[in-house]
Amino acid sequence: MKKKINLGFVGAGNIYSKHFQAVNKFKNIKILSIADPKNIEKSKSINFYKAANIMLKKEKKLDIVSILTPSGRHYKDIVDSLKYKKNIIVEKPICLKISDLDKILNLNKKYKKEIFVVFQQRLNKYILELKKIIKKKELGNIFLVSSKLYWSRNKNYYSKSKWRGSWKFDGGVVSNQGIHNLDLMIWLFGDIKSVYAIGKNFYKFQECEDTAIITITFKTGVLCSMEFTTNCVPNNLENSLTVLGSKGYVKITGKNLDDKFLTNLNFKNFKKTENTSLHAKFYHKVLDTLLYKKKNEFSAESAKSSLELLTAIYKSIELKKEIKIPLGKNTITKLGY
Repeated sequence: MKKKINLGFVGAGNIYSKHFQAVNKFKNIKILSIADPKNIEKSKSINFYKAANIMLKKEKKLDIVSILTPSGRHYKDIVDSLKYKKNIIVEKPICLKISDLDKILNLNKKYKKEIFVVFQQRLNKYILELKKIIKKKELGNIFLVSSKLYWSRNKNYYSKSKWRGSWKFDGGVVSNQGIHNLDLMIWLFGDIKSVYAIGKNFYKFQECEDTAIITITFKTGVLCSMEFTTNCVPNNLENSLTVLGSKGYVKITGKNLDDKFLTNLNFKNFKKTENTSLHAKFYHKVLDTLLYKKKNEFSAESAKSSLELLTAIYKSIELKKEIKIPLGKNTITKLGY
C-alpha cells in the first residue's frame, strides 16, 4: 500500500497559505509542484509553473492536485486534472453551475478518481457535537434554525483581485462566504423543500450581492433563517448558528463558529476551538481515503445539494419568488456565465 502522496497546487492566492501550512503538518504528503501565473516563491524541492496544463503534463508522479483558483475556473481545472488521471482537492464551491457539476460527475465515471471538496467546517468540533445531538434527538423536535454571518470585506479586498464578486468567477456573499453555511444546513438538517431569498448590493464594490436574507423550509418542516453580509464595519463580527427544539437549544458563537457552544443540555464545555486547524483535519481525511481506503466524506456528489441550494437562492433573488427544490431544468443563473 502506498504510504506517501505527491501533491501539486493549482492556484496560489490568499487561501493557499492555509493549505500550505496544513499540508506541511504531514510527513506523508510531499508538495511536488505549484502552478500559478505569479511565481510566488523559490524552492529547490518544489517545481513552479506558470500554468496548470504545463504542470499536469510534466509532473508524472503527481497523485493529487489541490485546486485553489477562482470558483469560475474550477470546472476547467477539474476536467483537465481528471484527464491526466489525478485525484482532486477543490476549494468551495466545487463549481458555479449544476450543469458543470453533472459533467464532472459523468466524466469521473470514466476516470474513477477521488474528488474532495473543501468543506472543512464539517470538521469543526462544535458542529460535530451538534450533529451528534441532532442524531440522538436530544433537542426534541427542532423547529427553527438561525445562521448569521456578519463579515467585513472592504473596497480594497475586491480591488486586489478583480475576479472577486464577479458573476463569471465568484458570485457574492452567498456563493463565496456563505457557501459553508449552506453546506452545513444540509449536512445537519437534511433535504430542503423550498427557499425564498432577497439579495442587495449596497456598497457596489462588486457585481453581485453583498447582503442577503434567506428563508429555508426543510422537508422535515423545520424553518431556517439565514443572514449574510460582507458590509460589517470595521471587522468581522460573527458567524453563528442557533438551533431551537422542543427540549432545548444549541447556540454556536464566534467570528467563525469558533468561540462558545451554548446549550441547556448536559454538556461538558469545550475549550475554544481553533478553526485554523480545520484545513489540517481536512487533509487528514484526504489521507485516510487515499492511503487507507476510508470513505470520502467530502465527495463531489456530497457537494451537489449545496450547489443546488445556492442556485435556488440566486433564482429566488432574480425572480423575487419562492423556489422549490429539486430545481429540475430551471438551473440557469448569472453565475459562471
